[in-house]
Amino acid sequence: LGKTTKGPWDEMFAHLKEYAEEHGHTNVPSRQGPLGGWVGKQRAFFHRLDKGKEKPPFGTSLRLVEWKEKTQMRRDALKKIGFEWHNLPEIRWNHMLQELVKFKKKHGHTNVP
Repeated sequence: LGKTTKGPWDEMFAHLKEYAEEHGHTNVPSRQGPLGGWVGKQRAFFHRLDKGKEKPPFGTSLRLVEWKEKTQMRRDALKKIGFEWHNLPEIRWNHMLQELVKFKKKHGHTNVP
């Protein structure tokens, strides 16, 4: 991303971007190989970061300012492709309920084909 050297994060991000283009979302199932695991790790990392529980890795060659900039660039890149930060069942259920309400409004019934 940007001026940084391409590495494992960038490769996985490229796979996620392709997945999002193909499926219309970034909700990769955790059982779907390395990409699913990586998506879960991104959610966990940024959740911990937002809670103040994530710090630069020990022994990193990046200064704190550089680490924060790189982390923000990654967050921005994920946001840009519509990354779904929470994948909790109740959030998904509520989303699908809203979709059903829209369907009923349009078609007059809830018998979705």
